Formats: sequence, structure tokens, C-alpha cells
Amino acid sequence: MKALDEFVHKLNHYLPVDFNDEENNEYRQYLIDTYLENCTNEKYQFALLAFHMLFMSFLYKEFWSLKTFSFETVSDLCRNNAKYGGVINVFDASIIPELTAIDDFLSILNFHRNKKDAVKEFVKKRDQCAHASGFIQFRKDSIERYLCDVLEYSEKISSANKRNIIKIFFSDFENYIQSEIFQTSLSGEYIKNKIFSGKYSLKDIEYILEAPMPEIIVNDELGDYKIAYFFAMLVLQTFYENHVIYYSEPLDRNDYTNKLYLFLETLSKEQYEKIQVQTEDELNYLKSLECPLNLSTINEFVERV
Repeated sequence: MKALDEFVHKLNHYLPVDFNDEENNEYRQYLIDTYLENCTNEKYQFALLAFHMLFMSFLYKEFWSLKTFSFETVSDLCRNNAKYGGVINVFDASIIPELTAIDDFLSILNFHRNKKDAVKEFVKKRDQCAHASGFIQFRKDSIERYLCDVLEYSEKISSANKRNIIKIFFSDFENYIQSEIFQTSLSGEYIKNKIFSGKYSLKDIEYILEAPMPEIIVNDELGDYKIAYFFAMLVLQTFYENHVIYYSEPLDRNDYTNKLYLFLETLSKEQYEKIQVQTEDELNYLKSLECPLNLSTINEFVERV
């Protein structure tokens, strides 16, 4: 039997690394603490309440991402229901009845009715805990089955939204490297700000790190786009490694460092001179984030050249 604290840390994997809102971050931590304390004290029904609220926070975050950065995917829903159109912050969606929100959002992701009903079942179980029944309904074995089911559907929902998350990220990144701001800023700083403003989760970051290199980067001849891309990925991996507790899929810690090193090795002296300052500045910024990755080959290259 898994330790019950593992479940909540895995669910947190689907929530933003940082909500970019102090009150929202405090609320998330409050729910996590409530879950853990009630598990420790064997008050499993109250732990279930907190876990369900974290799950709904995940659903609200997924909808908010589409509403904010990929409106065309939810435009019909927002036109038909003004409450969805009024979602500006993640938790604005909480005014919509949970069963309605689940049904509508999972319809956007093309979930079969049976799968939507399975997710709605979580609300019914929460309701059973929230009303006085005169008996204890959830003990350790039964709550663990519930937790497994919630995590299973969290994975399915996140996976169904994966393509949208990747598209949103790289569309913004491509706009950034083609803008004037790119000439006077570091991609590392841009990515750090993007993690917060986009409310990216560890799971989102996994998807982005596993995605293929965009065409505009592949076709870059000057090298400045590639440098920006590789350091952007390394900053993402740094945030991932510095916040992850449980790995769903272990990442190759050396993948992007190796790719960057191999790219630098292909450059002539003249080519490298054009991006030398950019490379050194990006590397120094990455180090300032307490990067846990092995940067020795990059360091050696920069010092050697």
C-alpha cells in the first residue's frame, strides 16, 4: 500500500509550480496540509474533501489556460455561458456548479460520456463526506481506491490537453524570439516569468521538454534562436528538478546539456563569436537559479573558447 502522502504530491504535479498569486499559493498549501494532517490522524473523509478541492483546482487551471491563451478552443462555451466568459483568474470558475464544469470542460477535450460520469462520481463521493450520514463511510482502504481513481483521471485529462499546452508555449516562445525584446533580454528570464504568468505545472513542463524542436529553431542559421531555445529548456528543467518530489517519468537530466554542447561544437570560431556574449549571459543566469544539472561540458567549452 502506498504512503498516502505520495498521492497528494502526485496530484500537486498537475497544479502550477507557482500560481503567481500569493493567496492562491497559500490556499493550495493549506489544502495539502489539511490532507496530510487528516491522513496522519486517520480522519480520511476530511482528507478526501481536501484532495477533491485540489483536484477541482487542477480542472480550473486547465480551463483557465485555454481561456487565457487558446480562446478559440473554448469560445463556443464562453459565448453560451457568460460565467465561463467571465473567467479571468483560475478560481473564477469555482462559481460554476462542479458537475456542470466537469461536463462542459471534458466535452471540450472530447471525453466520452462514461468517462465524464466517472469524474462526476468524485463530486458525489465528496458530497457523501460533506453531509452527516451517521456513520464513517471512508476508511484507509476505501480512500486509497478513491485517490487512485482521481490520479488516473488527472493523468487522462492532462494528457488530453497536452497538445494545447505545447502549442500555447511554443507559439509564445516563437513570438518572443522574433520580437525586439529578444535582442535586449535573456531567454532564461523570459522562461522564468512565463512559468509564473502561464501557471505551468510540472506535468506541463514535462510535456514541453519532451516536445520536438520547433521548425523555426531547426531552420535557424545564425544560432541565436538555438541558443535561446536550449537555455530555455534548461531553465524549464531546472525549475522541474528543483520542485519535483515524485517523478512520473524520469527525465534525462543530461539531454539538453548534451544537445547544447553538441551544437556549440559544430560552430566555427566566427560563428561562435556572434553568439558568445549571449551564450555566456544565458549560462550565468542559469547558474543563478541554482541549477542542479551537470553543466561541466558547457562550462569547459565556454572557458576553452
